[in-house]
Formats: sequence, C-alpha cells, structure tokens
Amino acid sequence: MDAIILAAGQAKRLKPLTNDLPKCLLEISGTTIIDHQINCLKQNGIKNIILVVGFQSKKLTDYVSQKHPSINFEFIINNQFETTNAAYSLWLAKNHLNNAVIYLNSDSFFHPRIIEQIIKSKKDSITAIQRTPWDEEEVKVKIKNKSLIVEMGKDLKEKESYGEFIGVTKLGKKFNPDLVKSLDLFISEKENKKFAADAINLTINKFNKKMHILDVTQWPAIEIDTVQDYKNAQELWGKL
Repeated sequence: MDAIILAAGQAKRLKPLTNDLPKCLLEISGTTIIDHQINCLKQNGIKNIILVVGFQSKKLTDYVSQKHPSINFEFIINNQFETTNAAYSLWLAKNHLNNAVIYLNSDSFFHPRIIEQIIKSKKDSITAIQRTPWDEEEVKVKIKNKSLIVEMGKDLKEKESYGEFIGVTKLGKKFNPDLVKSLDLFISEKENKKFAADAINLTINKFNKKMHILDVTQWPAIEIDTVQDYKNAQELWGKL
C-alpha cells in the first residue's frame, strides 16, 4: 500500500511561524510533523509516498529526501497552491488512486497506534475520528449503524455530529474510482477551494460508497491549523 500526503498549503493562520516554512516542518516534541508521519508509515511497512507540495516546495522535498533515504518519494507540485485547497491537491495525485492508499493531511499529528489500526483494518475505506467537543471550524461526521458515515463537512450541526475527522484515512480500492469522479467534478466546475473531505463526502452521497469510522478518541491527535493548535499540540505531547 502507498501513501499520499497533502502538503501544498501556505498555512497563513500559523504566521509568523510559517512565513518561509511549510507547516509540516514545524517541530512537536522534538520531531517535525512530516517526520512523525513518515516514521509512522515506515513502521507499518509503507515505503512509497506521494507527497503533494506547493508552498516552499523545494525546502520540503530536499528535507524529506535527505532525512528519509529509504522511502521512495514521488513529488507532485501544486503550482496553484495559493488559490486552491486540498481536493485540488488530491486531484493532482489521482493517478495513484487505482488501489488502496493511506491519505494524510500533512498537518495531522497523531498517536502511532492510529495509523497502525487504520492500515490493519479490513474495511475497504475507513477514517479516524475523535469524539471531541463540537467546533464549527472542524470537519465533522454524521454516522449510521454505529460505523458508516452518511455525511461529513464543516457545516454539520452539533446535534448531528458524532465526532471530528482528523485527516488519517484509508481510501480503498472500491471507493477510489468514484472518488476520482468526485474530484473530476469539482475541477470541471472550477470548485478549486474544496477540501479532500468534501470529495469524500460527495463520493459517499452521490455514488453510494461506504466510508467507515475508526473511533480513536482514546489516543491523542490534532490537526494544526492555528498558532493555538500548535501550542496545544506541544503541551499535549510534552505530557506523554
């Protein structure tokens, strides 16, 4: 199984920390976010990583190439990173959606057991969620039958939300052909600001594909979007 990591964004909400640095190169508890993700993937036998880059792309590609010589990287450049979002970056990598892949947002910092359980799952497609307090800024999921997502997105109301999507996902072989159709639809309609979660949601609802949840509330995880998120992550991992 390969992995796709989306790391093209400019991280404006993390300025000045990211004035000239991709946010996945920020350090938490002595390791960069991207190192943590790559190490978790390596520990679970993944050696092929597709990295979609944009802002400060050379700085990031040089760093990971030198730090992880045992990994087979393919770098895809999103030259439109200033005007697009994660769904566009994932669309650029759609040729790698022929088989099951692990998809990560490069700003997700998580307990290693989460990626281990996602990879080991026998479900075709599964994503990690946490039952954290409702937050209008986060991507939430609505479920049925205790495990199937029926809707995901930032607009879900508190009473509908089961938990928070944290950007650690297995996109399965059955799911991916229709995910590509969803991504193509966004691009054809010039919906370049969509999130990858929006494409997953469209695939679930338009094409009736199944995405299961893995509840990982017992393990720490955080998506780092703001300076406060970064401070919270440092404090959380400093206690582990």
